[in-house]
Amino acid sequence: MNLVPIIVVHDSNTNYFPIDRLFELRSAYDKYFTGWCSEYIKSPFLFDLFLGCAYQRSAEVKQIDDNTIEMKASAYIINGILEKIDNESHLIVETSIPRDQIVPNFIENRFDRFIREEGCSLVMDTSKYKIQIKKIGMRS
Repeated sequence: MNLVPIIVVHDSNTNYFPIDRLFELRSAYDKYFTGWCSEYIKSPFLFDLFLGCAYQRSAEVKQIDDNTIEMKASAYIINGILEKIDNESHLIVETSIPRDQIVPNFIENRFDRFIREEGCSLVMDTSKYKIQIKKIGMRS
């Protein structure tokens, strides 16, 4: 019996691809990474997709359909991604949770952050959200 390692790919910085392509990212991973592994390595690796402003601050992303993704993360991370969509894309999106209800719960005491994070953390948001983002159009 051959052992096949489990690999998780983190695309953890939205600066690495045009944010207008957000809803195409899953299919690109499936075609270029999973497809390549299946064809050349002869192993059907499956890749999880994470998206965020930094490696340590990312949201798990699931593709629901061609125009809908679901993310699980803190408000700090989700709001950062939504801000990038608003400011750097032509996407028009709607969210399953009203934006004014996606509120961070920051731990401001640096000693408390250090203990909870088991190390150094400048920003710590303990909120947890599961949100769907639906593409409803493109701005010109």
